[in-house]
Amino acid sequence: MMMRNLNPDLGLGNGTRLRIVELKPHVIHATIMTGERQGQHVLIPRIVFISDGDSRKFPFRLRRKQLPVQPAFAMTINKAQGQTVQNLGLYLPTPCFSHGQL
Repeated sequence: MMMRNLNPDLGLGNGTRLRIVELKPHVIHATIMTGERQGQHVLIPRIVFISDGDSRKFPFRLRRKQLPVQPAFAMTINKAQGQTVQNLGLYLPTPCFSHGQL
């Protein structure tokens, strides 16, 4: 699910549900699952965040890279409202739950 309004004209707005086709080092290749552009393939780039370098907090500039998406099963309650999914599949190649948790 998109967490930012990256490009609303292309259907990449806040709350758009996507199906990940391929993960690459700097982009995500995905298919839009909802809205008018359903089925369209899109590339979502990494976003670089750079601090303003305020010397009162840090004497240096902070820089980080982030992809503007979040897994649907890790959404906050506020973001999850109105995002009902009929079926959800989760592939876990290695066990991550102990007995009786799932």
